[in-house]
Amino acid sequence: MKNFIDELKDYMAAVDVFNPWGEYTDEYDIGISAPKIRREQLQRFLEQRIKSARFLFVAEAMGYQGGRFSGIPMTSERIVTGYHPDIHSNSVFAGNTGVRTSNPECSEFKKAQSELGFSEQTATIVWKAILEHDMNPFEMILWNIFPFHPFDEAKGLLSNRTPRSNELEEGVYYLKKLLNLCQDNIEIICIGQHSKNMLDRIGVANSHLEHPAKGGVRKFRAGFSERFAYQK
Repeated sequence: MKNFIDELKDYMAAVDVFNPWGEYTDEYDIGISAPKIRREQLQRFLEQRIKSARFLFVAEAMGYQGGRFSGIPMTSERIVTGYHPDIHSNSVFAGNTGVRTSNPECSEFKKAQSELGFSEQTATIVWKAILEHDMNPFEMILWNIFPFHPFDEAKGLLSNRTPRSNELEEGVYYLKKLLNLCQDNIEIICIGQHSKNMLDRIGVANSHLEHPAKGGVRKFRAGFSERFAYQK
């Protein structure tokens, strides 16, 4: 596990990609400790489920309102710190709540972001679907086919962009590393077309759910309910 996280930390990001486990900014992060905190939170998340996970959900890329500050894919700061009204931090990891890494003094943040940290719609939708279907959150891992945060250089770090084809290909390396740590029979469920296309291309068996972003919420929820109806 440590080797895997060290490899993530050492990834040399392009100018319009942010590596949350290896980088920080004076403006947006709490300080030099931010990437270390995010690595520790990812390690807690993975270690508590890596041997028991039955499902691996693979979305597209890390978003600035989600894993960029929490360090955990499809998981926002407010979830890990206990400030989310519907999702308790103990669904992410047992023990103490997580730590925010966004800078509460940043003038660019909205009031709620300064006071409570970041919240992400995709993270909320995915976690609520898991919990509403009475699924054991420690039997599933959340990931992205490109595990880092691609942003629009013209708009700055507080933006998202679709990962390029070469970035998706780079992400396959880390996905395979993660799969090597998981049980052999783990089921992969792609969230969105980008991850599915890449896994189909490399011959990795998977099923597919619509990505909840860009108007796909209803289709995602319907697909999730159909796939996991037996959990009710």
